[in-house]
Amino acid sequence: MHFSRSDATKSSIWLVFLLFSFVPILFSEFNGTALTTVAAGFVFFALAYALGSGYHASVPHRRLPLFVLPWCAVLLISPLALLPLIGWYVLVFLPYFTAVFLYVTPGMTGYAMVGCGAGFTVILLIIFQPPNAFALAGLAVCTPAFMVLNKSLEDRKAAERSAESRLRLAREREAIASDIHDLLGQSLTVINLKSELARRQLQFAPEKAEEELRAISELTRSSLDEVRATVTALRQPQLAVELANAENALHAAGIAARVPEPSRAQELAGKHQVLYAWAVREATTNILRHARARQAWIEVTPTRLVVGDEGIGHTISPGNGLAGLRARVEDAGGTLGITSQPSRGTRIEVDMS
Repeated sequence: MHFSRSDATKSSIWLVFLLFSFVPILFSEFNGTALTTVAAGFVFFALAYALGSGYHASVPHRRLPLFVLPWCAVLLISPLALLPLIGWYVLVFLPYFTAVFLYVTPGMTGYAMVGCGAGFTVILLIIFQPPNAFALAGLAVCTPAFMVLNKSLEDRKAAERSAESRLRLAREREAIASDIHDLLGQSLTVINLKSELARRQLQFAPEKAEEELRAISELTRSSLDEVRATVTALRQPQLAVELANAENALHAAGIAARVPEPSRAQELAGKHQVLYAWAVREATTNILRHARARQAWIEVTPTRLVVGDEGIGHTISPGNGLAGLRARVEDAGGTLGITSQPSRGTRIEVDMS
């Protein structure tokens, strides 16, 4: 496993709320030893949470549940140790367990663990009936419920993006079918009619039959040229399409992606949009195959494209994909820069300035 400082830092931001929860304890009646013990418990929990957040990004997706269980066991040390001192105030740690279950544990397993955790807490409150049990039960239920709602909305947005991508692909296929129909339908109909006419005139008016055959030959050549031009155009990727596909693919792989608005990015790219599209396609493929990243981003300007990730970093080998991309960029008068550092991720930059 490798440690991602960006993931640890992002998760540590939420630990500010844990600091706020510690402030009332400072003004409580705890003596020096008890206060030091409570402070040590809070610090231990914060460190365990941040370290686990930094390491979980490198865990294979199918093994995440096996990583979450020991991580949560370590996190439980502080609440259990502090329970005799601060009592049910240990529920301030609950949102962090909920976040681990929801955002690290894949699929419905996370939702099930959140439900079980909240239910178990409420059962304990009913059994022991501490002061303010009703308020504590509300906290134990409402906090996970709010976080589940937020996560559900995020999942719904991801599903909508995926549906939009499928709809866009269906429209592209319809457009291709329409183009092919418009190109070949009329030409083939005329060729068929002229062929029938030439067959009839072959015995009685061979000169006219020869003219019809020449017309058929010219029409065939022009139709073939049009088909080739259409196929060539279809093979050219569009930056807007590649950006949308990249965002959907990265989200589907559990990678938080920061991608510019596709149509606006294509406008910015201008004459370089096809080249940028090839670069986005190749760089996204490399991230999905090799980076084991939790975050990735794409930046587009009129003269520059950057695709980066915060993955493990890896040895850059000039395979067919990157070699072909470098050739395209250099043929267009630009430069391709590729940098990769262990635990710092990979950055691919196309510079056309």
